[in-house]
Amino acid sequence: MVCKCSTVILKVTVGVLLILWCGVSFAQLGVTPEKIALKNIEKHRWEKAEFKLRKTLYKDTVNASIRYILSAFYFNPNNPDFNMDSAYHYAVTALEDYQITSARERDKLTRMPLDSLRLISLREKIDSAAFEEARNTNTEAAYLQFLSHFTSASQRDLATQLRDAVAYQDALKENTYQAFLSYLNKYPGAKRATEARAYYDRLLYLSETIDKRLGSFEKFLFAHPETPYRKEIYRNIFEISTADGSVENFLKFIAQYPISDLVKKAGQLIFHILAEEENPEWPGQFLNDSLQNLRSIQNTYLAPILKNGLYGFINENGQEIIPPKFKNIHPDYLCGNITDEVLILDNKLVARNGSLIYDGKIEEVTELGIGFLKIKTSNDVKVIHKAGFVFADSIQDARVLSKRYITLKKNNAWLLYTLTGRQLDDNHWDDITAFQDIIIFNRDKKVYIATKTQLGRIADGSDLKLSEPFDEVKKWPYDLIWVKTGEFQGVLNQSLQPVMRFDKHTLTQTFFGATAVVPNGFSLYNWAGQEASTFEQVNIFGPWVAVKKRQSWFLFEPHLQEIESKPYDSIKAEGPFVMGLLADTVYVHFAKNNIKHFIQPLQISFVPGMDSTSFLLVEDKDHSKSVFDLQGIKLFSAAFDAVEYAGKGIFVITRKDKKGLMNALGEILLPTEFDAIGSVKDQVVSALKSKRFGCYHVAHKKFIKPQYDRNLHPYTDQLLATFKEGYYGFLGWDNKPLSQFEFDEIKYWDDSIALVRKGSLWNFYNIRSKKMTENNLRDILMIKNSADEKIAIIQKDNAYGVLSNKRNVVIPVSFSDIINLGSEDEPLYFTEKHIKEASLFIVIYYDRFGKMLRKEIYDDADYDKIYCSDN
Repeated sequence: MVCKCSTVILKVTVGVLLILWCGVSFAQLGVTPEKIALKNIEKHRWEKAEFKLRKTLYKDTVNASIRYILSAFYFNPNNPDFNMDSAYHYAVTALEDYQITSARERDKLTRMPLDSLRLISLREKIDSAAFEEARNTNTEAAYLQFLSHFTSASQRDLATQLRDAVAYQDALKENTYQAFLSYLNKYPGAKRATEARAYYDRLLYLSETIDKRLGSFEKFLFAHPETPYRKEIYRNIFEISTADGSVENFLKFIAQYPISDLVKKAGQLIFHILAEEENPEWPGQFLNDSLQNLRSIQNTYLAPILKNGLYGFINENGQEIIPPKFKNIHPDYLCGNITDEVLILDNKLVARNGSLIYDGKIEEVTELGIGFLKIKTSNDVKVIHKAGFVFADSIQDARVLSKRYITLKKNNAWLLYTLTGRQLDDNHWDDITAFQDIIIFNRDKKVYIATKTQLGRIADGSDLKLSEPFDEVKKWPYDLIWVKTGEFQGVLNQSLQPVMRFDKHTLTQTFFGATAVVPNGFSLYNWAGQEASTFEQVNIFGPWVAVKKRQSWFLFEPHLQEIESKPYDSIKAEGPFVMGLLADTVYVHFAKNNIKHFIQPLQISFVPGMDSTSFLLVEDKDHSKSVFDLQGIKLFSAAFDAVEYAGKGIFVITRKDKKGLMNALGEILLPTEFDAIGSVKDQVVSALKSKRFGCYHVAHKKFIKPQYDRNLHPYTDQLLATFKEGYYGFLGWDNKPLSQFEFDEIKYWDDSIALVRKGSLWNFYNIRSKKMTENNLRDILMIKNSADEKIAIIQKDNAYGVLSNKRNVVIPVSFSDIINLGSEDEPLYFTEKHIKEASLFIVIYYDRFGKMLRKEIYDDADYDKIYCSDN
């Protein structure tokens, strides 16, 4: 190794040589090869010195002194053939020769003087000079060369460390995974091998997934399953593969990566997406015990309890759903029947199963859908999920779109995100909304649309592909969408395929599809997008469509796109009936394509019915009137001034301002002698004559003549409740009283027992025995009042109880207060007995059947905390 030594090396070398010459004297040996060589070296006769030394060494190959001088020769900085490696070689071999030299020869060398310490000292100085040279060069190659040539140097450990360090810096400069892999392969035990491994793993991961595509992440994970970036890769795979928000893709992720920490989050998202569907199809084995429990809890209500000063919640069966551990609840919760999925307790959001969702300041909570909540405070809006993770904070607003995406408003602009929180689009929009599967983007008064499936592909590297800009977009029935640009309009389906072509026409929505105003008239589209030929004019009468073509009017079937009538001079409608006029004849089109014609009728009019029932009244030129139903069947003909439909196939007819009843067969049920007749209700029709009320039973054909002060109301099918001489009483259909007329009010309880009020007190009255079964009730609060069952909380004197018309006494009349904390169908009774002397309240909870669920004892302060004061 020939080198232009540095100043430091030169100084060291000169020092070594000075020691060499000052410490060795060959004078006493006479003229020797060593002395001759040294004189030549001193006079810089380098070639002669080297020749003499090599010649001597050739003759005597084991010669420590000659090798020693050769080492010094090559270590001299003035020597043109200066060579550190050669100097080191001869220093080492001199020591080796010395070690095999005989004792006699060693004595001679000692007189020179030369011994092993001097030889070792020379070698160490050469080591030091070589090391300094390598450190000055400070390259991996320099250190490698030093380590390979100077095998016994004391600086080898430091050189190794310096070699590793400079190689590490070289890898950092190159900054590729290949550079760090090379470093690790060459120096696996290096001090910075751990850091190099981290750089290698990171750069390899970034290099192999630089395109951010799903396939790249999946391929990398398959090839490097032990990568430290597993969690990040799982997150990217999770966010990209589920970007369209579909349950199917969340399930697919769970199946493919069951060990990922994100499986739980995927399951929570699936649960809340499906939970909002009317009849969700739960995947097999998906609902574990926790989710099953949450699902069952969602189908019931909660009611509060208080224990040891802390609030908890039970269900209708008394089971503790949320254990008592909260100091404060909203006052509305005290009255029970809590169906909220999320509760605000101690300023925390808590799920119905008691799990904590959010702990922080809350002023307002809004359900966004599929498990997402918007929390507002005075200076912040954030979105969280009911599973407990924060989706976004420091925003202005948020929406869920099509149950597949979330849009967030930040800095007055809307941005699009997946359900897992990945931003899909860098564009800033004035607004983002959705209609079914179509996402609608607004910016600068222009509207762009895309399908929700298209948007999901953005996460995997696809470009955002939006429609051409529209001026206006509107929702139409059957999941269609109307679009407009300038004078052009069209209708698209959920796949953004045209249903009604985009053209220069004006589309108006109709029951069958749309009418289009075109330059030469009108064309018709049905919902399938089929277009009819052009018409001169179009009129729509309810379910009927009339079109004018070649100066004649036709009825047109828009769904089938067919003309379905003969040509008419004109077409008009009476209610649901449509009529074609041709000369002096009127053609009436009834349902099921039944057509009847009438020649020169005096009048045709519509008789309104009830619900979907309607009738047509036709007056002939002889003034007889006929009534037809929707199918065109003639019901009856009679002489009357007017007719009205009362329901149940009964008609009220009028002659000379008097009313009567007639059935659909034209049979007189009541003569035309009444001042007023009402509609059929519960098979009964009220009749008024001379300010007195009577009634007619349609099914039984029984009539009670007008003689009562107020309308008669059927209590059961066999008896009535009516008013006479200032009081209510019961009456049979034979017009015979079934009780005294002594009640101020009557309410139905069951067929044999009635609720009757006398003055301010209520009583249960047995109609058959004409006796009170429970009397002097101060108050009756109906909990349930349906045809199936009636349940009431009753108060007698100062005691409360619960009665049912099916189960009689549910809770005895023995409590100081009773409140229903449940629903109408599933009551949960909060009952209380007050012991004034001890200032104690005994609270017992009962289920709908009167079964005791739990009992608590409170003092005044705690009772005020649990009592519902709104009842």
